Amino acid sequence: MDHAYPRHVHDVWTLLIVDDGAVRFDLNRHRHGALRTSVTLLPPYVPHDGRSATSNGFRKRVLYLEAPAPGLAVRLRELLDARTVEGVTLGEAAELLHAHPTHLVRTFTRVHGLPPHSYLTGRRVELARRLLLAGQRPAEAAASAGFFDQAHLTRHFRRHLGVSPARYPGLPGRPGRHSNDAAVPPVGLRRVGRR
Repeated sequence: MDHAYPRHVHDVWTLLIVDDGAVRFDLNRHRHGALRTSVTLLPPYVPHDGRSATSNGFRKRVLYLEAPAPGLAVRLRELLDARTVEGVTLGEAAELLHAHPTHLVRTFTRVHGLPPHSYLTGRRVELARRLLLAGQRPAEAAASAGFFDQAHLTRHFRRHLGVSPARYPGLPGRPGRHSNDAAVPPVGLRRVGRR
């Protein structure tokens, strides 16, 4: 794999197992690396990215573990987790949590390493990934995970996971392809009366 993962967080402790190649990543703004046959433990809610350390790419596995945490930033995170699909405006969150919107964003970003909207997008991508694994088609998963449409999901899914939802490799069926690809209409088909 030679995909570069954008900065994101996981809500649980995460084990990164590199099976082949080498991975370079920034964890909480510090550079790190993981070589072949190494195991790295990533803490929850600490921003990190990832990319191949060489031109040969890498192959990895990820295991997710459980973990909790306190404070205003955590309360906002819990609100975003509870309303992942429908979302919440910054104004609503500020009112519900009795804090100024600017303070909420700054606190959340300081504690979690990315702004609330980036966190929410990441959670939606994760939800869509799980829905795809459960058998939903990309268009259904997009709507069920809170994305505007399949194109909106595809843009963020590809950015976060390096592959489109229709070709997500974790899906049952052919390796690297959705088992129902033939039934999934391609993104970008023209609608009647539109060009």
